[in-house]
Amino acid sequence: MHYSHLWFASLILGTSLAANNLASNIVDLKYASYKGLKDHTQGVIQYYGIRYAEPPTFDHRWKAPIPVAKFPSSNPPMLNATSPGPQCMQVIPPWQTAGIASIGMDPSSYSASKNLHSSEDCLFLDVLVPESRKSSSLPVVVMIHGGGYVIGKKTESDGTGFVSASNGSVIWVQIQYRLGPYGFLAGGEIQSEGSSNVGLLDQRAALLWVQENIHHFGGDPSKVTIWGTSAGGGSVTMQMMLNGGDPNPPFRAAISEYPWWQSFHGEETIENQYRSLLQAAGCQSLSCLRNISSESLLNASLSSYGSAYMNGDFGYGDYFFGPTVDGTIIHGLPSEEFSSGRFSKVPLLVDHNSLEGLLFSNFSITSQFESSFNLQRLWPKWTPSFISRLLELYPDRKYTGSYYDDRALQSYSRLLPTLKNNTAFFKTQDIFGDFVINCPTYYVAAAVSDAGVPVWKLRFGAGTEVHGATDPYLRKASNSTDNPTLSRQMKEYFLSFILYLNPNHLTAVSKPQWPNYFDKNNTFATLHINQTSIWAGQDWDVSANCDFFKGQTSVLLNRGTAFVNWVAH
Repeated sequence: MHYSHLWFASLILGTSLAANNLASNIVDLKYASYKGLKDHTQGVIQYYGIRYAEPPTFDHRWKAPIPVAKFPSSNPPMLNATSPGPQCMQVIPPWQTAGIASIGMDPSSYSASKNLHSSEDCLFLDVLVPESRKSSSLPVVVMIHGGGYVIGKKTESDGTGFVSASNGSVIWVQIQYRLGPYGFLAGGEIQSEGSSNVGLLDQRAALLWVQENIHHFGGDPSKVTIWGTSAGGGSVTMQMMLNGGDPNPPFRAAISEYPWWQSFHGEETIENQYRSLLQAAGCQSLSCLRNISSESLLNASLSSYGSAYMNGDFGYGDYFFGPTVDGTIIHGLPSEEFSSGRFSKVPLLVDHNSLEGLLFSNFSITSQFESSFNLQRLWPKWTPSFISRLLELYPDRKYTGSYYDDRALQSYSRLLPTLKNNTAFFKTQDIFGDFVINCPTYYVAAAVSDAGVPVWKLRFGAGTEVHGATDPYLRKASNSTDNPTLSRQMKEYFLSFILYLNPNHLTAVSKPQWPNYFDKNNTFATLHINQTSIWAGQDWDVSANCDFFKGQTSVLLNRGTAFVNWVAH
């Protein structure tokens, strides 16, 4: 499909109609009309809870999403688009609630809030449109939320603040997709009677909905940028890899923020996930799982998830469920697919924060033994030589003296005194952060650059410095952040990339040039930001540490001969 054809059709059919309807916050999609909310304070019209696919319930569980039924009508129904609708079903790993308790939060209230207003019928999206637009056909952002592929919702990545700051130059779409066992259950029976990776297929279905419908809102389907954070950032890279790398994907650019690349499990683990869910549900077949009630399926999901953690099937920091290599949707492991050039060739902006592993490391760690125990649960196929080399790459001497001068580390040590000068903990957080996020940004940036496609990379060390630290600077009102100047600079970099495929095109805000990753000196140039400065320098992830991880596929990704054989079938 050539998406430029859809764009041309939108100019003929949709522009004037969209402009008229948006003036009264009503959009006519031909099969239904939606009435949105006007936020005059932000200057944004918000259309919440628009269905993009049929409910993936009962017989449609673990199958590709079915696009929303469209029956053109001269008198389409009028629907309120004023409520976000339910979030997708959530499963929260036990280690996460334990970590919350250790910093003084009530884990039961967190768990309850995460499961509030959840439903299997959750394939909805929101469209945020500026009230005053610079053009009748605006570039579009499609935001994919994070949450480790097991929790999260579209409104957690709300783009109202970004659209407001764009001065009428961009439309924002935020989407939901199936999570945990609902979206990423795999195995032989799933593969033969349905589909694995249906969460990724949901995302692609939402992108196709945007291609077909965004012109009604005044958006340009030929100028779509996909943007995601954490598992959403990982999803962005998965969308680039989908089907072996579509040459003509439904997006023209990608923003992958702190992409979450946890272990891709092998056949044995994947089959155990499936069998455990069957057992917890009292079922013996996929057909049975498709016929039980929503409540029974949720209870079975929570039970099998908790049991898997207690049995040591996954460790602290791992969410267990996520994309898998199935040979159809995802052809191979991410590092291998990117290094082999099997991905969609679109301009890329990629970043990570400076303390990516902190929130995913056990706060109770105080010794090297405890650190090694946690890492061994993370990587069940560890070997003594692997652990030995790992400790050489992260020597104790690094975590002394000036290492703790960092402003954020001092703050966290005051909050949790056990972290003060805690070599074992900070070594663990460094290892985890490098493995899951930091090194993948290097692998992706280098691969896309090698393909001759422009890439810009950022290392962010301001604010909290932990996973998600960029969020308030990009999506909140700048004056509400702790550094309004930095927030305005960040927004202009990202907006410039979305509008012009170059973060340096807009210059209304004073800020340094963001160098292309492979500049004229081929230096792996990266933009570095801390609380007081912005500067260009080397990519710190181009290191022996990341090269080591990339060479340890059999240990880190739990991939063995059986895994290859299963995919081949």
